Amino acid sequence: MKILKKILFYLFWMIKKIMVFLIVPSKNYSMRNFQLIILVILVREFAVFLKTPNVEFLSFLLRNIIIFSMINWFATLVLYLISRKDPIFMKSKEISPFTHENSNVNNIIFQIENLKKSLKKWAGDDEEKALKNLKLLRILDKVNADKKRYNFFINSTITFTLGLTATIIFNKDVMKVLNSKIGSTSIDENLIYYTNGFTLSLIGIMLASKFLILGHNINRINELYEEVLNNLILEIEEKKVDTENTSISNN
Repeated sequence: MKILKKILFYLFWMIKKIMVFLIVPSKNYSMRNFQLIILVILVREFAVFLKTPNVEFLSFLLRNIIIFSMINWFATLVLYLISRKDPIFMKSKEISPFTHENSNVNNIIFQIENLKKSLKKWAGDDEEKALKNLKLLRILDKVNADKKRYNFFINSTITFTLGLTATIIFNKDVMKVLNSKIGSTSIDENLIYYTNGFTLSLIGIMLASKFLILGHNINRINELYEEVLNNLILEIEEKKVDTENTSISNN
């Protein structure tokens, strides 16, 4: 009897977990795509069981969702591989509304301290010379052409992606070729056209958002470098003033 109770307990526990997984949307965008695929598959199988006329459209819809999800997962993976070398990189699940509550905050602070130590070492031990070197470095950093080039590249890529998507959607010849890929079907042509158009628009927006995140990450690294540089200059200047004040007081 105890074994039966345990089996029933774990069975209900598993059913509960599955229901929560299917009904409650995940915070992770990629996982939400997976949940949607599972839901459409279940609805399709249920429609097949009931022999409803919507099975063909559900199969077509499932195909589009899978295509979108595969492109999204690949783009997310590429973005992760590019961004993981970022000294202040955080996974989306680690991000909290308050910075000090982020699980990775101590490691990020450690990386910032290492950057500050590296700048100090480069500037040298002599305060006068170090201050001069750091101020010249700040000027060079402000006029760095790479920053503008990266921003131009990211903005151009986003514009190109959205423009290309819109061009494909509004080009009837291209859309006819895409629509014909599903073969002979009883689904209304207009429904196929609008569904494919909506899927393409989502893919375009998703890819543009990935480039936007990439651009934000690059700008964030530049801002971090600028802030650490300014902080170090201010620290040396304050130390210099304190030393002068102490010298005057002693005299």
